[in-house]
Amino acid sequence: MLRTLTTHLDAAKGKLRDLFYQHGKLCATHPLVVLSLAFTFINTCSAPAIWAYFYNPSSIERFWEFGGSAAPLSPDFIPPVGSNLIAIEQIVIETSLDSELKTAKVLDPGSLNIQTLKLAYNIQRALLKSQAVLEQNKRFTLKDICLQITPDEECLVYSPLEFWNNQLELLEEDDLSKKVSNWVVNSTMGFSIPAWSVFSGIQQGQDSKAFCGAASLQLTYFLKSHSHLPDNGSHLVWEDLWQKVSHDFEPLLGESEELKLISTSEDPTRPQATLLEFTFPRFRFSAEVFIISLGYLSGVIYMFFSMSRFQLVKSKFWLGFAAVLILNVSILMAFGICLFFGSELSSIPWKVVPFLIVAVGSENVLRITQAVVSTSLDLPVRERVGEGVRNCSLGITCYLGIELSVLTASYFSPNPTLSEFGIFGALAVVIDYFLQLTFFVAVLSIDIRRLELSDLQELKDHSCSETKKNQKSTSGFR
Repeated sequence: MLRTLTTHLDAAKGKLRDLFYQHGKLCATHPLVVLSLAFTFINTCSAPAIWAYFYNPSSIERFWEFGGSAAPLSPDFIPPVGSNLIAIEQIVIETSLDSELKTAKVLDPGSLNIQTLKLAYNIQRALLKSQAVLEQNKRFTLKDICLQITPDEECLVYSPLEFWNNQLELLEEDDLSKKVSNWVVNSTMGFSIPAWSVFSGIQQGQDSKAFCGAASLQLTYFLKSHSHLPDNGSHLVWEDLWQKVSHDFEPLLGESEELKLISTSEDPTRPQATLLEFTFPRFRFSAEVFIISLGYLSGVIYMFFSMSRFQLVKSKFWLGFAAVLILNVSILMAFGICLFFGSELSSIPWKVVPFLIVAVGSENVLRITQAVVSTSLDLPVRERVGEGVRNCSLGITCYLGIELSVLTASYFSPNPTLSEFGIFGALAVVIDYFLQLTFFVAVLSIDIRRLELSDLQELKDHSCSETKKNQKSTSGFR
């Protein structure tokens, strides 16, 4: 039985090697087509990362903070210092957690239930419909004092209902815990809302990834000044609106012993929400940056030096450049794909990522080059490339499998940094693998073809010079 298994395994290896042989021949036969497709793939996958960098070139980052939580605000939402943003108000809906469930080590969903979310929805609607009456019977609505960031003049609000696009019917259809376990949602206004900015007292599952419940949920509003109001006029309007809304909901809250409705403006003992502003320069030279730059430079030098050892190639510099380009593009593409699917990868130690890719990806490029230049010079270029790719294919594929196993294991780690690094690293090494077998193989085939043409030209020039010498010798003899 063992012999039969070995026979089948050898047959499978042979078929796999033949597939790689055909792939190598294809890349060598149509290198320009392969390069065009590779560049299209690179541009498509890198676009989200490039767009994210150039779309928001500002070095100023703004956050709103409440208690122990903080959430980022786009610079487009908050104008520079001295603008008309004057306050941040928050409404908290608290739910008393079941002590019996805590004793039984069962997580209570608390505020993560349809009734509490519907209450939050109704409060939002009531605040928009209510009117505040100040002196001289002047009437103001929430839209008069709230910060607005969309053309339809919707108020900027951080609400847990954004996880369901502010649609009540979606609450009935979705698994609430599973939905919030995504942790970050793109709001209907076009910005990201983290779960910890709209829930507090969060309860997580044993794997630290599942969102199981929360002690309270909160609605966060951003107030601005108004030209027809005094300095504290916006705050007075907010207080009047809130008193009317809370009064309307008192009967409903009175029937429930579990729910409690609080506004930070009327509870001075609670920590107040504030706006924080930090400036992060894009680049600041330091000893750490210098050491990291030396490390990157060493990796590039190693790649170029390794390529310089191969004698049967035309341009060692451009092969080395292609190898370094693949390593950097793999990181950029992986980052772009993660951004496209909503993963911001905030916990990854970016300073070590390029070192990882160089360590796991550089050897494959050298193996492919060595395998191709070691083939017989009597074969056509496409046959040489096909044979070379076939000879090294199993080795680099097995190496990829080992890398993916390690990175996949780290993805299931309870540590969020390791988890993010695992998915990002796995994506990067897979992209690097495919670019090596397409982009680099095509570049290598072009280089070998140039070498053969150069040798033919030298042979032709040498033959012409020998012919001229023979003609001169013959004429001199006469």
